[in-house]
Amino acid sequence: MRILLITALFLALVSCGSSPEDNVLRLQGKTMGTFWHVTLLDVEKNLDKNKIQKQIKEQLVKINQQFSTYLVDSEVSQFNAVHDTQPFAVSDAVVDVVNAAQLLSRQTQGAFDITVGPLVDLWGFGSAIKFETPSELSIQQAKVNTGYKFLTTQAQPARLVKKNPLLRIDLSAIAKGYAVDQVAMLIEQQQIKNYLVEIGGELKAKGHNPKAETWKVAIEKPEDNGLNNRSKVAQHILEIDDKAVATSGDYRNYFEENGVRYSHMIDPKTGKPITHNLASVTVLHQSAMVADGLATAIMVMGEEKGLSFANQYNLQIVMLVRKGDSFRSVSTLKPSVSRKQLKPPKTE
Repeated sequence: MRILLITALFLALVSCGSSPEDNVLRLQGKTMGTFWHVTLLDVEKNLDKNKIQKQIKEQLVKINQQFSTYLVDSEVSQFNAVHDTQPFAVSDAVVDVVNAAQLLSRQTQGAFDITVGPLVDLWGFGSAIKFETPSELSIQQAKVNTGYKFLTTQAQPARLVKKNPLLRIDLSAIAKGYAVDQVAMLIEQQQIKNYLVEIGGELKAKGHNPKAETWKVAIEKPEDNGLNNRSKVAQHILEIDDKAVATSGDYRNYFEENGVRYSHMIDPKTGKPITHNLASVTVLHQSAMVADGLATAIMVMGEEKGLSFANQYNLQIVMLVRKGDSFRSVSTLKPSVSRKQLKPPKTE
């Protein structure tokens, strides 16, 4: 019997209790198939709420038009639809994000790869959900049309180039983080120093929360007790100041067949879902885009390789690892680090 389970994995803001709301502005909306929330503090009385709401919305609409794989006329969708190796014109932003993704691919030795779409589809986790375990032959055939090394970029003018005409890209594992960074930049241009930006669970916070304390974020303990009964227990609470946070996990989307659990997280090297006991990875970084991509990459690596990679690059991460029916935490955060401003980790 096969069971498809799609659960929500997210970072939750820890309640900060009652506080004066005179100088607090809360904005929200929809984007990228999810929701966005922005909290601004100590805002000037003359700040135009409608104007900044419009600016954020326009920024997110623009980003969606660049990176969406669901909009047929987005830049990424149009690039994917062209089956040749001629340079394809895109915006500078698309080249910038693809370059960031390619750097992560090289650093992680292929654990992060924006070209694995054919494998994701093959295992039934793409836009067309299917319920069949693929054969080894079909996996190898799909792998022929994947591989980040088959993708290059050009600048001035901005271009993407396929070495394999059937190559296609999906930036969903990094685009939300990029959007968080862009909205945060827009907010800082308004000279606002205390804020939180969150899009679909990826977030960036700076300054203090409405209670005049450092922003607190809870990493929820993953519980596979069904969509409606999943207990919400905080496994970790992080204090965040001028830092982005992103989480990736294998219990957002998976299926079970004949007692075997198949994660939506595909290992680009094997072409198959990950099978290790790492349940989730949370990454802290100056850039939400980088944190977003690193969380996915380390999730693919698993506990041992992921921890070694994090230590090699001085990354700040928290892992939740399955141990029977419970979870144990593995972290590179020092006790004092989570209570103070974090030093930017090295990414090179």
